[in-house]
Amino acid sequence: MGVRSRGRDLIEEFARNGSRVAAVCDIDTAQIERAVQFTERLQGQKPKTYQDIRRLLEDKEIDVVAIATCNHWHALATIWACQAGKDVYVEKPASHNVWEGRRMVEAARKYRRIAQVGMQNRSLAHVRRAIELLHQGVIGKVYLAKGLCYKRRKSIGRQPDGPAPHVTNFLQAVRSRNPAQLTAGVLEGHLSAALCHLANISYRTGRSLVFDPVSETFPHDAEANSHLSRNYRAPFVAPATL
Repeated sequence: MGVRSRGRDLIEEFARNGSRVAAVCDIDTAQIERAVQFTERLQGQKPKTYQDIRRLLEDKEIDVVAIATCNHWHALATIWACQAGKDVYVEKPASHNVWEGRRMVEAARKYRRIAQVGMQNRSLAHVRRAIELLHQGVIGKVYLAKGLCYKRRKSIGRQPDGPAPHVTNFLQAVRSRNPAQLTAGVLEGHLSAALCHLANISYRTGRSLVFDPVSETFPHDAEANSHLSRNYRAPFVAPATL
């Protein structure tokens, strides 16, 4: 679902990992046609086409939905897919706000779906090892973390292309039906996105805030709590209860 640049990347990665891309879905018919041609070249078979995700989710031949839409669609598409009995690979950020991120987690748990968020670095071997060491306390208690991003420069060289580890990890969990195998499950995706949402809420309110991580609300702070969700337009509404 969503077949522009990142969507086409996912088509290629799933096709190369032993999956059949059975359908493509996008509101833009021009993008659908390009994705059909691209998919057919990869696997020698045309996929079905859909403009409406609701019709896609009715298709009993679909086992997994990969979501590469605009960010504000990530949560609702994930929830609907889980309700339809599909496993989900959704691109980052997991959610558009804190409230709907938690609904994603609840949906995956209730309907027993394998749900992975595309935080690809978490599937790399050296990153997994670093996470393991941090949990073991190799540098003591972690009280501050800073992010730094470097982009590859071709002049330094590169390794040959290989299987995409984040898609490989997801498909392993799908086949085993064991969500514990996921290196970037929906809960980790929700919590990672929530940190950014909380920072944005603090910026928008112009002040420091007190957040309760259990209830995922700001106690006695109606203004801050108003930013935890958004107004939805029926029928495109993330359900309050699942």
